[in-house]
Amino acid sequence: MVADASAFITGVAFVSPAIVLPLFMERLTGSTVLVGVVMAMQMAGWYVPQLATASLVEHRPRKKPFILRVCAAGRLPLLLLPVLLLTAPLHRGLILAVFLGTQLLFFASDGMTGVPWKDICAKTIAPRMRGRFFGAMQLIGGVLAVGAGAAVRQILGHPRLPYPRDYALLFAIEFALLMASLGFLALMREPLRPVREARRGLWELVRAAPALLRAKPQLARMVAVRWLADTGAIAVPFYAVYARVELGVPEATAGIFISAQMAGGIASGAGWALLSDRWGSKRVIQGSALCSLIVPLFAWLAPPLLAAHGPAAFTYGYAFTFFLLGAIINGVWIGYTNFVLESVGDEERASYVGLTNTLGAPAVLFPILGGWAIGVTSYHVVFAVASAAAAAALAGTAWLREPRG
Repeated sequence: MVADASAFITGVAFVSPAIVLPLFMERLTGSTVLVGVVMAMQMAGWYVPQLATASLVEHRPRKKPFILRVCAAGRLPLLLLPVLLLTAPLHRGLILAVFLGTQLLFFASDGMTGVPWKDICAKTIAPRMRGRFFGAMQLIGGVLAVGAGAAVRQILGHPRLPYPRDYALLFAIEFALLMASLGFLALMREPLRPVREARRGLWELVRAAPALLRAKPQLARMVAVRWLADTGAIAVPFYAVYARVELGVPEATAGIFISAQMAGGIASGAGWALLSDRWGSKRVIQGSALCSLIVPLFAWLAPPLLAAHGPAAFTYGYAFTFFLLGAIINGVWIGYTNFVLESVGDEERASYVGLTNTLGAPAVLFPILGGWAIGVTSYHVVFAVASAAAAAALAGTAWLREPRG
């Protein structure tokens, strides 16, 4: 499972949804709204399918076959994009359609596997070891992804790889690593635990949602905090675009930003794991919310100060934005995942994982609104909104109750 996740993390790092994909979309279309659409698709792919997936898998003793089929359906079409970039580089409309279609399919498959994959994690890893498990997963994947960042810098800045060959190579590498991840998934051995005797339909789960939340009020409060945190993520797809368009940073610097993001994940992984295993998932959620407050403020206020110290100091100083993003991604994953898994039992786990994630679906509109807001106002307005939402999320964590008591 660690090898599967590490290959997945490294593959996605080559086309980072927070860095490379926004730069590619801005290069292809010049539209900040479409840059926001990419992040919205990622969030929609994760949030929207999960309750329906819970209906499909909660009664199945073995969930691995479902994961393998969905992953194959979502990952194999990704090969179309690098082929198209090399064979039909002038057909921008066709490239845009294939890019959006394949990415949406991939993000949706990732969301559909979230429920059964977490269920297998919960069946396999004891509660007080899950922090270390997720930390090891992020550590190994992060170390490999730092190397991916260095490779991205070389590829995007290489004179023999002009656009779109550079992005074609990045998408091809991502495809190869995702196939390796699928191979490790196939080797996984799934333990058996009690499950529901009969399947509940999607609408039955929808009707049961209010009762499920009343039975677990701490999860309802967690969903509210997650809404605020996702609102704070309105600026995430625009930090790299802001650096290139407004601050004049070269496109190849995306590799430095990816390495910084992965380094942030590595540096924070052990800390989040220790915090989760020893003091609980609530503390991890609070720590990630604090980092989410710092990121937009730093991206907004630091560049004028960094510029006085020369180009190198400016580039590597601004990369601290992505260092913190890496810490946030790990903290959100470990904190919210463990909070849900520790709050529910075996038979109800799939339904609660699916429900709490699907309830985050309204957040998919925020990146699109962020792109629109940048077009009519400025990047700084969006950064200010992100800061206010992150501050509200941090304040809201005071009402969370640690599942372990």
